[in-house]
Amino acid sequence: MSYAPPSYPPPPSLDAGYSGYSESSVAPHQEQRPTSPTPSELEDADESPFGFTNLFNRGKRAGPPNVWVIVGGVVFLVFFVVVMILHNKIVDAINPVAEKLRNLPGGWAIPIGILVILSFPPLFGHELVDIMIGVVWGVWKGFLIAAAGHLLGEIANWFVFKYWCTGRSQKYEQQKLGYACLAQVVREGGFFAVIVIRFSAIPGHLSTVIFAVCGVSFWTYLVANILTLPKLFVTVYVGVAADSNSESKTSKIISYVVTASGIIITIIACRWTFRKMDAVRPEIVEERRAARAARRGIVAGQTSRYKGLRGTDIDGDSAPLLEPSASRPE
Repeated sequence: MSYAPPSYPPPPSLDAGYSGYSESSVAPHQEQRPTSPTPSELEDADESPFGFTNLFNRGKRAGPPNVWVIVGGVVFLVFFVVVMILHNKIVDAINPVAEKLRNLPGGWAIPIGILVILSFPPLFGHELVDIMIGVVWGVWKGFLIAAAGHLLGEIANWFVFKYWCTGRSQKYEQQKLGYACLAQVVREGGFFAVIVIRFSAIPGHLSTVIFAVCGVSFWTYLVANILTLPKLFVTVYVGVAADSNSESKTSKIISYVVTASGIIITIIACRWTFRKMDAVRPEIVEERRAARAARRGIVAGQTSRYKGLRGTDIDGDSAPLLEPSASRPE
């Protein structure tokens, strides 16, 4: 009698169409999972989105972001001190120009036009223009001129990035963790988050870009922009203080109160904003790790289960995310 060897069905892992195939039949080590943290992710675990956590930590060497934070802070502080100490010489130097602008018909439109141009990133210098406006027109008229320039410029900025630069902004969000954190705070916080971020130290023309590409409606943004215009009193008053004889005692007291209130509100808004960014940062880092795992394919031939992730690889790998498959691969 001849011996017939037994026959067995093909293993499920080799034949996805096999009738006994199920999710439980796949070996546990084949399930998709996020990759291990990269060195940059491990370093980021103890760092805030904009690099403030380890700014003065002796145990960690300050990288380029921290260096720029320090340099920017020092430059602003030195500039402010120089303006306050040498304000008489500065006023004497710009008085001829100031007189021409005051007497020029429609001269107020010149700084408004400059502010509109400076409202498009990566340009900067709004504060310098605001200070000049304060020197030339004083605190109240100067505030109205500065407010008009900022409002018109940022409205134009909003429309440009909303309808022409959304793709570029989304790519930047994929590459920059701090930008991605701030964008997520805006999405989750709504109108209140827009108000607080507008009051923070984040430049208004930069936050406008985030509001435009994160789905904030124009009317919501416009109302928030108008409500936060009083913060311009701070920079305008720096110019007013340089010309110390241009205001009455009552006006100076009011200006001091407004300036102090603006500084306090800015500090509170910054603390709230950075705390919210720190809160969403671990989730964004984890989703980027999951997206990287899906792109690189922990299991060969399977598509990603992850969709709509904010960003890609912390290390700058910005390949597009995979879309989930509608049916099981055959």
